[in-house]
Amino acid sequence: MDCKVLRKYIMKYLNLILIIVLVSLPNVWSNTVEASKYGETITAHVKGMVCDFCARGLEKVFKSEKAVSKIFVNLDDSIVSIRMKPDKNLPDKRIKELIMKNGYSVEKLTRSEAKSETKT
Repeated sequence: MDCKVLRKYIMKYLNLILIIVLVSLPNVWSNTVEASKYGETITAHVKGMVCDFCARGLEKVFKSEKAVSKIFVNLDDSIVSIRMKPDKNLPDKRIKELIMKNGYSVEKLTRSEAKSETKT
């Protein structure tokens, strides 16, 4: 092949690769933003929570905490999942205190990072 023709093909492929990279960048960036939108998730196994009124009471209490982003209550499994705001924390002692003030006891607390929050 002639050097000019070869250079022309290389430039076409480089331009194509550049276009693909530029088109895919917004998706990569939005995944990163979505992942950093939430902090860790704390799961509390609660004893004594049996009705919807119980669940709504705990939701109200945790939503008033500044560090909490979202709260999910699963009555069937007696689990309260607390999603934290980025770079915020709620100590185990405080979580247990809030749950116990509402008349329930905490069997177990687990913490996990919010890595599963990225878009797919």
